[in-house]
Amino acid sequence: MKSKGYTIGETAVKTGLTPYTIRYYDKEGLIPAMKRDKNGNRIFNEMNIEEITVICCLKETGMSVKNIREFMDLQAKGNETLHKRDEILKKHKEFVLKSIENLYENLRIIDEKLEYFERACKAYDDNKEVPICPCKISEK
Repeated sequence: MKSKGYTIGETAVKTGLTPYTIRYYDKEGLIPAMKRDKNGNRIFNEMNIEEITVICCLKETGMSVKNIREFMDLQAKGNETLHKRDEILKKHKEFVLKSIENLYENLRIIDEKLEYFERACKAYDDNKEVPICPCKISEK
């Protein structure tokens, strides 16, 4: 790592985020240990990059900005918050697993519809009667 840290542009490249998004995360208090140079420019270190990675993970898996802020604030407080952070992540994991379950159910419905359309398109192309779409959405 460079001795002076990373600029917001360099951090954007490293994280795959836009500078705008990184500024938003900072303004929302999601990066508690943010440092600035004498001109007020944000300076990022490896720990900040790691924090941004965690923020992105939590956000992409459905955690609210408010809850991410709480988690990051607890992290900044150190080891006395380990149990609370563990509890937060366990609850979030349950939420993520339920979301995955819901996604799989929705994928099953999409697959059923695709099977129908495959049959219907073939019937249509063969100038045969197009079958009626079965609605088995509630079945598992």
